[in-house]
Amino acid sequence: MAHDLEKLRKLAKDAIAAGDRPMAVAVLTSILKQRPDDLDALLDRAELWVLAGELGPASADFSRALQVNPLAVRGLAGRGHCLVAAERFDAAEEAFTKLVELEPREPEWLLRRAATRVLRSLWAEARADYEAALLLDPRSRVAQRGVAECAAKLEEQRKEEAKMAEKSGTGGTWWRGATGPVEAPTVATVKRTAAPFRLEFDPTAWAGTGGRARFTVDFSFASPKFKQKPPAKSAGDDVNY
Repeated sequence: MAHDLEKLRKLAKDAIAAGDRPMAVAVLTSILKQRPDDLDALLDRAELWVLAGELGPASADFSRALQVNPLAVRGLAGRGHCLVAAERFDAAEEAFTKLVELEPREPEWLLRRAATRVLRSLWAEARADYEAALLLDPRSRVAQRGVAECAAKLEEQRKEEAKMAEKSGTGGTWWRGATGPVEAPTVATVKRTAAPFRLEFDPTAWAGTGGRARFTVDFSFASPKFKQKPPAKSAGDDVNY
């Protein structure tokens, strides 16, 4: 049987080299029927699924490979790719973070994590990754462009915060959310997201409270019309709900 497996491995390798994906997938599937935990076969087939645009089967094979070896670099990289495609950015970032920890001298993993953080509008964190990648590879055009883009976005945020702080000084209500300051009348314009969005009221920016009002509001975007969860009133509150 070992001899047959070696023949199948060679056949799969030749098919991959020749660009014959259907043949390579068929051979690798035969190997996995005999040895379901064959790490190389799982990773090879997963990468072939990615090339074919079949991200569902690819993700399943990458997950199985990581069950065999949770530190498999190809498995983590492939799973991260599939998670980004599925818009599961938090989980994708975790996969790339593991790669950064495993291979801290490899700029590619920093660049992938940075790109994922950009998709989450985490501009400061993304810029830190791009800058770290530049230290490893000063000629990286991707990292250079990333630093510039993040710097521009952070400057936009700074200007927006300054603008809203100025408005709050005239009596406007000031809120701070996950993506920055949000003026209360425009809260409904916050983009729908799968996760709850938490807004924190800043009493120091609202003239008239004397710093006595403190509460948070959680919004759930599980449905198109999000619902406000009434905040619990605590000692020292001076707000009419």
